[in-house]
Amino acid sequence: MVATTTTATSTFYGNVHIIGNLQTSASSTAAGQASFTYVPVLAHSFGAWVTGATGANAHDSTIYINPATAASDTNLLGAAVGGAVKFLIDAEGDVFANSLTLAGSQTVSTSSISTLIVENNSFLGDAANSDWTHIKGSAWVESNKSSGASSTALTITQTGTGNILRLASDYSTANPFFLVTAAGNVGVGTSSPYAPLAVVGQAVAAYFTATTSVASTFPYASTTGLTVSSLASTTNLLISKIGTSTQAFAVGSGLISNLDMLGGDLYIGGDAEVDGVLYVQGQLISSGSSEFTGAITFTRVPTLPHTFTSWAIGTANSNVSDATVYINPATADADTNLFGLAVGGSVKTMIDAEGDIFANSLTLSGGQTVSTSTISTLIVENNSFLGDAASNDWTHIRGSAWVESNKSSGASTTALTITQTGTGDFFRIASDYNDSVPYFVVKNSGNVGIGTTSPYTKLSVDGKGVFNQDVRADYFTATSTTQASTFPLFTGTTATITNATTTTLFSTTASSTNLFTSNFTLC
Repeated sequence: MVATTTTATSTFYGNVHIIGNLQTSASSTAAGQASFTYVPVLAHSFGAWVTGATGANAHDSTIYINPATAASDTNLLGAAVGGAVKFLIDAEGDVFANSLTLAGSQTVSTSSISTLIVENNSFLGDAANSDWTHIKGSAWVESNKSSGASSTALTITQTGTGNILRLASDYSTANPFFLVTAAGNVGVGTSSPYAPLAVVGQAVAAYFTATTSVASTFPYASTTGLTVSSLASTTNLLISKIGTSTQAFAVGSGLISNLDMLGGDLYIGGDAEVDGVLYVQGQLISSGSSEFTGAITFTRVPTLPHTFTSWAIGTANSNVSDATVYINPATADADTNLFGLAVGGSVKTMIDAEGDIFANSLTLSGGQTVSTSTISTLIVENNSFLGDAASNDWTHIRGSAWVESNKSSGASTTALTITQTGTGDFFRIASDYNDSVPYFVVKNSGNVGIGTTSPYTKLSVDGKGVFNQDVRADYFTATSTTQASTFPLFTGTTATITNATTTTLFSTTASSTNLFTSNFTLC
């Protein structure tokens, strides 16, 4: 059937069966069913779909709509019910519909869908190494699976070297809020997490639990406190700063009142203030200022004894680093203080960088060995020794010396006892330590010399002796042949003069009346 007019409208009230092509350049209204049975023979052969793609072979379609031109957004195909539009395909190839139900897959370049429901499994993208999916708006993953390989609500896999997950303000930002790398490291506030969890910024949690013996590092613990309790090990606990609520880490005041029985070493890099009791079994090493308002007890047992033979500053084999309390700044200027004790800010005891000790009194229950000591007032209870090597040590007393004794019994009742087990002198009185001629000397033999260094008798006097009281001896020997010996009065005891002459016997001022007694015998 061929219509010969180009202006009239053809109306078909029954069914129209078209075996060949139906070509119309005007509007045709069919009240019955239109059925097209043309069998297409040319398959589309394009590699990827785009509008106007070569190899589409659209002209071989069972239904082929192909006006010569069409303005933008005009419609090529439409479906309506009672005039209410239900489906449209416009001149750009845009499809407008209600819902889309697919039994197979859907591949789109760009798709705008009001509501998309895909039954069964679906894929977005078909090239895992290059495709991407951009979701504008919220995304909700809802799952009701409880078994199977894909029971997890959301699984993200990465077979390349890129990151697994990024949360950021922009797709291309270099500093994401949250990142999971291909290695599995999670970063919060960092683009390069170097550990399974790396946080740049503040982290807040009810508590932290370490499950291995690997060191836990807290460079900055803020004001919320850090609690180590129960059987936790603090061997590798590194704290850069401990202090009040305005400092890095507070101990006490409801935060941490006690650091109880630390089994290892406690390192404090900054300032520390402890309001409770701090028990440290290992070493407490601090590079800042630590303030303790409670008691501090160190119970670490040192294991290395000092092995030096004599003490000197900087001596080897001191093993000072093994001390229960070890103070060791890298450097210290002269007269700066390593250790100080004060009450209310009033200094009581100090030890400076040279090892000098400044204190009040010193009470010792054992011995004291010092190389050089300057003490304002020294009181030693019980017995004491000055020097520990009788063969070479010496004691120099500058100023007056007073030996005060109140003992009346025992081996050491004498106020001052001097013993000499060597060959040197017992006692010397001289103008100088090295004076070759002392005023008074007591030799190792017991001989006493006055004005002489070599007394050869119990008492040897080099010079004149004047006595205003009784002087008694077994006998007297004058060694000078030029100096006269004067005896103003002999009493009671007979004097014997051997080989004497009257020249040497009598002085020019002497008289026989008071020179001799009735017992005098001239031999």
